[in-house]
Amino acid sequence: FVKDDATCVYWYASALGKWAKLSGLPTTLKNLPTVKGFMTRLSATDMDPTFYYDGPDRYWGAYYAVIPSFAGQDLAKSKEYFDKALAAYPNFLGTHVLLAENWAVKTQNKDVFTKELNWVLAQDPNIIPEIRPEAEAEQRKAKRLLDTINDYFAGNGIPAHFDTHSPFEEVFVSVSLLSGIVMDFRRYDGEERSVYLR
Repeated sequence: FVKDDATCVYWYASALGKWAKLSGLPTTLKNLPTVKGFMTRLSATDMDPTFYYDGPDRYWGAYYAVIPSFAGQDLAKSKEYFDKALAAYPNFLGTHVLLAENWAVKTQNKDVFTKELNWVLAQDPNIIPEIRPEAEAEQRKAKRLLDTINDYFAGNGIPAHFDTHSPFEEVFVSVSLLSGIVMDFRRYDGEERSVYLR
């Protein structure tokens, strides 16, 4: 590949990586060498290492956060890449969202998670006029992540929701792998019961 191929290389690798992630771990691991190879090539100085608002550094930031530990997860390296991407293009909302969604969740850093996502929501979507639709999409994603914050951090429990009674019989079992927690059960008729689950 040469520098003129940067657009094709970046978007192919980005699309393949996102599709593989949505398809599950086996598909991700199968396609990882291709995606990684394309991004490694794009990161080379004779290509365009800052293509699309420092896309390669943003990719490596997410990559080192989300890959399993047995495959080389490195949260310190992830943060370095995210910091580099943010230093180059601080107004690109997608980097802030990826930092929160990947690095902050993996390190259980709730402060960074909320700070980055609230910052994204506070921005004018026209912050980089040529990519306004992408900025609006990132703001919707930031809102969804904040609305479901309890799903990502230990000790928060399960948010209030309704379960249908049909799959349950007399016994209800819960398994918690992180820590004990009090679960509040509330019946449709108003009866409440708090149970400590370990």
